[in-house]
Amino acid sequence: MEQIAVAERQLAAANGVAARPGRYPMTVQQIALRSYEDRLAQDNHARNTLPSYGMFEVDSGYAEMLRRGIAGTASNADLHELVGHRIEYFRHLGNTTAQQGTPEWRDLARALCKSELEALARSTERDEADFSGTPTDPLLLTAKIHDRPVLAVAGLLAAFRISVVHG
Repeated sequence: MEQIAVAERQLAAANGVAARPGRYPMTVQQIALRSYEDRLAQDNHARNTLPSYGMFEVDSGYAEMLRRGIAGTASNADLHELVGHRIEYFRHLGNTTAQQGTPEWRDLARALCKSELEALARSTERDEADFSGTPTDPLLLTAKIHDRPVLAVAGLLAAFRISVVHG
């Protein structure tokens, strides 16, 4: 069944179609970790393509807003401004059904603020040529993402035939 879900997701992505929210659920921890990993990949890409990237300083006002988001003192509008686009991205992938302003949405937004602040810390370390940094927040340390193998449609059909014949 996982192979069918992987193929569905690949087909939807190839056709630019959004997955139904909640179709491929992930926990708040998993989404936060995936966002953190995405941010580090973006940081690495920027360093490889924009030589001046490492010369920019982190916006202290942005970091403070993330801290307010983590603490739960940011308004829904502030959280939306900070990480609403990330939540919508994961909704588009089918990983969450969180609706803006709900407790579930705020929980995810706060987790993404943690993820973003951790990624900013790694970026700052990398500006000093230190690429050894790892997350310190327990939310990211305990999260596990089980990557599923990428399967071509032909492989999916062959796997399906085998399971039907030998099932």
